[in-house]
This record gives sequence, C-alpha cells and structure tokens, in this order.
Amino acid sequence: MQVRNIFRTPAKMVLRLKNLIFQVFSAVLLFSVFGCEKPAVPEKTVFRAVSLAPNLTEIIVASGGLTNLVGRSAACDYPPEVKGIPVAGNFGVPFIETILTLKPDIVLDSELERPEIRRILRQAGIRSRQFRTEHPDDIPKTMREIGTLLNCSEQADREATVLETFLVRCRQTTAELQHKLRVLVIVWNEPLMTLGERSFLTETLALAGGTSIGAIQKRPYYRFSVEWAVRENPDLVLFMTPPDEKTLASLKIIQAVRDGRYAVIRNMDALSRPGPRIREGILELQEHLSRNYPSVKSR
Repeated sequence: MQVRNIFRTPAKMVLRLKNLIFQVFSAVLLFSVFGCEKPAVPEKTVFRAVSLAPNLTEIIVASGGLTNLVGRSAACDYPPEVKGIPVAGNFGVPFIETILTLKPDIVLDSELERPEIRRILRQAGIRSRQFRTEHPDDIPKTMREIGTLLNCSEQADREATVLETFLVRCRQTTAELQHKLRVLVIVWNEPLMTLGERSFLTETLALAGGTSIGAIQKRPYYRFSVEWAVRENPDLVLFMTPPDEKTLASLKIIQAVRDGRYAVIRNMDALSRPGPRIREGILELQEHLSRNYPSVKSR
C-alpha cells in the first residue's frame, strides 16, 4: 500500500505542475497579444453652462463650447446659432427657476446685479464663475480659462493665440506712429457722453492708432459740453450711435464735424463687448482713422 502511494503522489504532482505551467503560459500569451493595447480613453466630461453676459457667450462659442451652452441671457444674440438656446436671464440677472430647470453645472457672468445669487446657486449645487474682461489682453486669457473649464482647451488656445498675435501686431504698428489722432468718441448723444481713461474702448482706440481726448478723466464715461469739445479741437469725431439732425447741427461748431471729419461706428457690439470680435472692431476703427484723416497712412 505504501509503495503504491509513493509512486502515485509524484504522478499527481507532475500533472498539477503541467497544468500550472500551461495556465502561466496562456496568461503570458494573452498579455503579449492584448496587454500592449492602449487603454480606452474615457469620454471627457461635458459641462452644461449658462452665460449671463454677451461677451462671454461669444467667447464660449469661439472657444468651441457651443454644445456646452444650455442657457443664455436675453442680451446674448451673437453668433446667430445661440438664438435657439433658451433665455435664462437678462444681462447679469438670472431667472432662478429657469436655471434650475435647465440643470447647468455652472453659470458664467461678468457681474451679477445681486451678489447673493451666488449663494442661491451654490445651495442648488450649481457653480458660478465671474470673468472680468476690462482690458483687451483679458480676452485671450478668459478664452483659455473657459476652454479649460468646458473641456475645449485646444480650440480655445488656438483662438487665443491668434488674437494675442493680432494685438501684438497692433501695438507694434501704433508704436511707429509719430502722431496719434486725437479722437472725440461720443458714446451717447443725449446727454452727450464720451470715453474716460478707464474705458475698455479707450484702450481699443489706442490699439487702432488713435487717442481719446476724453482720457483726461479717470472715469470710464462722463458727460461733456460742446464748448469743451470745441476747445479740445479733435482730429476726428466718432459716434457710437447715429446722431439725429438736431444733434449733428449742434455739433457743427466743432471744426472736425464742420469739415466732415466724423463717422458712425457700424459694428458697435464688436467694440463694446470685450470678446473675440475685438479684432473686427479695431479694424473698423483703423478704417475710420485712415479714411477721415488720410495722412495717418504715411505715419
């Protein structure tokens, strides 16, 4: 009995050893075939966003985030594709019930009329983020931040780089000018208002090769008198909105208006909204500067 057990035990051990070797070999073979394949890349998270500022809506779309946009303000009307997106508030004023229905992950704004709205959104599990684009250089920076936030950073970075290159080229061109045209920009006709030093449009005008005569004031905008404009004697007058006959007649005591050196901005939104269309706005300003004061071309 003992002899049979002695010989039977090694035989079983050999069989088990063979099975183990086969299993190890099979595992190695499967790993060599499939183990080097790249793991499946998980789908990126798509954030549902509501924009309460027209310039941010334009930035979102230019950055490739149109599909993320589930709500907008009533003032957000460009590009045309956004007009089919539900209105979730006015500029800086969210409609809370509508936003809760849309179930966004985040609400983007440039300024809220009521700061306590952020607390209400937070309690509902909705994030909020404020973007202040007060200077032209803030636009590409905001593009990249929104691109990262909405997982479209590749297109956002590409668009931001194009805009940055354009702004650098503008500064290089204007730096070569021996004389910058002195411009009276009338942002409102009744009452008469112009640009101060701290206006976004003042910086934009400088990038185009002009300087606002109203920049002597630290405020973004302020009222002015026709008598003051006569004394300042601007090279060019630009209207942000078309003047009526009465307003234009009252301004003809200004030499530039009397000589026909004035123009109406065609695309006011491109200049007043700190967004990707700033390039179009600057190009239009350059057009007015050169057309109404041709010598700027040779300077």
